[in-house]
Amino acid sequence: MKKHEQSALVFRYRNFRLQHHISRQELAKACGVSAQRISQIELGEVPTPHKQAQLVQAMEYVLLQRCQSAALAMEDLGVQKKHLFEWAQERR
Repeated sequence: MKKHEQSALVFRYRNFRLQHHISRQELAKACGVSAQRISQIELGEVPTPHKQAQLVQAMEYVLLQRCQSAALAMEDLGVQKKHLFEWAQERR
């Protein structure tokens, strides 16, 4: 493999993370490592099997949190949808 071809390779973990719009910061918080460390791993620093398991668990945690948040938002939408085009104070 040519050098420039090899430099374009990353772990599939990174591609999955980007495909699903998961930030390194989200994973870092869930995994207990720095976002920079996750970047190093994604770009080719092979993690131990234990660290790989932690990174996968962090990914699962982030996705499950999003699922839970989406379910709550859908529940809230069901309650509020009749009133969405009424005037209200802006929330920030």
